[in-house]
Amino acid sequence: MLEEWFAHWPVRDRQDIRRRLQAKGREQFFGAFWELYLHELHRRLGFACERDPVIPGSSKHPDFLMSRGEDSFYLEGTIVGHSTEEASRLHRERLIIEQINGAYHPDFSVRVRRIVVADNQPSKAAVVKAVEGWLAALDWEAESKRTGEVGRQPHRIEVAGSVLLLLPWPKIGDARGSRSFPTVVTRTGAGGVVDEPPTILDDLRDKASRYGDLRRPYVVAVLCLRDFATERDIEQALYGPEVATFSLAADGTPIGGPRLGRNPDGLWQRGEEQRATRVSAVLSSTHLSPWTLASSTLELWINPWATHPLTAGLPWAITSADLDANALIRTEASRNPQEVLGLPIGVGS
Repeated sequence: MLEEWFAHWPVRDRQDIRRRLQAKGREQFFGAFWELYLHELHRRLGFACERDPVIPGSSKHPDFLMSRGEDSFYLEGTIVGHSTEEASRLHRERLIIEQINGAYHPDFSVRVRRIVVADNQPSKAAVVKAVEGWLAALDWEAESKRTGEVGRQPHRIEVAGSVLLLLPWPKIGDARGSRSFPTVVTRTGAGGVVDEPPTILDDLRDKASRYGDLRRPYVVAVLCLRDFATERDIEQALYGPEVATFSLAADGTPIGGPRLGRNPDGLWQRGEEQRATRVSAVLSSTHLSPWTLASSTLELWINPWATHPLTAGLPWAITSADLDANALIRTEASRNPQEVLGLPIGVGS
């Protein structure tokens, strides 16, 4: 399928996108894949897709100029992923998970609660020795009675500066004594508060001001690859975070219950000031990859104060604003990406 999309890509730019698709870096691959996806999707919608269009008076080029009949708009793709530091930490964390899987005990597997990685990667031999030594000191019957214990604190193992917080998982039935049964059976999140909108907002603000006034609609297409990001995070990056407000009596006691509102500090608005008016809309997807194409969705977010409103009819789910009612309105998609691309819906999800 990707080979077919590649065959539709502009000939003069094929060497560059091939190089990026073959690159070892995750960001380079997904950046190229996202552009290939956007090109093919709009091509199938009947758009002429001009790559790197020339902007009068500027040396910069948006990714595409999409034209269909009297409608046209510029489209700029962007990836919101992990910083170099975050990517390095996640990579080292995954390596330690693999190292833990190299350990073996006939009666126990392991639940990973958290890993705090050090700058230096511990050796596999050191991790295996530490995990197997801990498991060897456990009693299967005693641990079986503790399975599901609420609030149980994980065991702490430190190896070469990295900290492993683990819980034992007693094997049952045929799994006992089986070397084919995995050592790591579950892995939970690190805990804490995950705040994705600020990172998404920073990337969108950079794209919003990149080209100046393009004198026609300008759409930023964002693929969000951050682990915990959702469409709700994109909504808050655009329109501002939701907040609960209270009314207080003179003595400080609440009057009535909380009211859900929104702090107007997103891409479209900061306080009473309208922002990023050169951006007509944001097209978004979260966690799209070649192996989730048959189940991923697209969302189109309309800027209510756009200088050049988007007029091209696109079939995706659309979120727009009713300014008089101070409310967001969502219109369901008339077609989904899978249908446009000729994919069986849901297969491979």
